[in-house]
Amino acid sequence: KKIVLFVGALDSAHYFKGIDYLLRSFAQIRDEDACLIVVGDGDLRQSYMELSQSLNISDRTFFTGRVSDDDLPKYYAATDLAVLPSVTMGEAFGLVLVEAMACGKPVIASNLPGVRTVVDDGVNGFLVKPRDCNDLTAKIRYLLENDEVRESFGKAGRKKVEEKYSWGKIGEELERLYNGLVD
Repeated sequence: KKIVLFVGALDSAHYFKGIDYLLRSFAQIRDEDACLIVVGDGDLRQSYMELSQSLNISDRTFFTGRVSDDDLPKYYAATDLAVLPSVTMGEAFGLVLVEAMACGKPVIASNLPGVRTVVDDGVNGFLVKPRDCNDLTAKIRYLLENDEVRESFGKAGRKKVEEKYSWGKIGEELERLYNGLVD
């Protein structure tokens, strides 16, 4: 199976995560070997499950509920790509993108200001127009069908995380900022 992963809260406060757009996009992917794993929980989970049923993808869409921090890396490791289809600037950064990239996985995310700092379009993943199911579907399909691109994006993402988001690099940057304030 080819696995597409979404990780995020499924509650009213996080409506901006765009899971409904991901479900609609995934419904356009007819590959029976493709499945969608939705990690997260909240008051909207049941409505998303019902939407997957109405879209006739409930047999290929799995809602895991909340996953422990210890188990979450296993989900990233098992996936082929991670998607964050946020629809508003309520998505300020997208930590799940960094987590997926740290595991060597390509990502697809909405082209929003904070998210753009994480995803290098066409290098470690793709940026898509928010709320554009056709664009999202095309990018998911492309990555599912192109093993070499997925591998290349995954390696580039891992490299970026090591160079920019490791605790050592963050500590160095923080120290540089503090020293700049003191001088």
